[in-house]
Amino acid sequence: MFSTSAGSNSAHQVLPGFAHRLLIAVAVFALPSIALAQSSQSFFVLNNPGDPAFNQLLGINDGRVIVGYFGDGTVIANNGYVLVPKNHYSVENFTNLPSPDFASQTQAIGINTRSFPDIVGFYTDNATGFTHGFLDSNGAQSPIDDPTGSPPNVAAPVQNLLGINNRDKAAGFWTDNNAHEHGFVVELDTQC
Repeated sequence: MFSTSAGSNSAHQVLPGFAHRLLIAVAVFALPSIALAQSSQSFFVLNNPGDPAFNQLLGINDGRVIVGYFGDGTVIANNGYVLVPKNHYSVENFTNLPSPDFASQTQAIGINTRSFPDIVGFYTDNATGFTHGFLDSNGAQSPIDDPTGSPPNVAAPVQNLLGINNRDKAAGFWTDNNAHEHGFVVELDTQC
């Protein structure tokens, strides 16, 4: 049935191709049931009015409190926020860090599930341009940086906290002088 110059090995190679096409056909017939399963999901658009063109929701806890930021960082500076659906945005930009104009840009990224949740993220220091991780615990904000990724070891620090759990541990990364990123976990004092 198959015309081949390599003998029986070529006929053997055709069968896996046929089996592959058969699996694709089975997958295509399964698509409608997959689409039906996904149609029961609900999506809500939650955009901060500070920048209707750029919003990112980055973390949510069991109490439906969401953290994120608006602003693309070029036209409008990144502004971290807390959102309690459907539309109550906090007015703060996580700027209660040292000095009144300390943070030029912020992103709130991680939130835990405590009654008064702790929030982590990062901010850009307006004076130096360095990026630091931060912790917001009970409204008190503090910078959190891995000492290995700080001066004098790193000339222009970039540090980020990306997640926090209920056991006072946060995870993040810092970038070295060669643009290599290094992950870390830090045990926090959330009794600030």
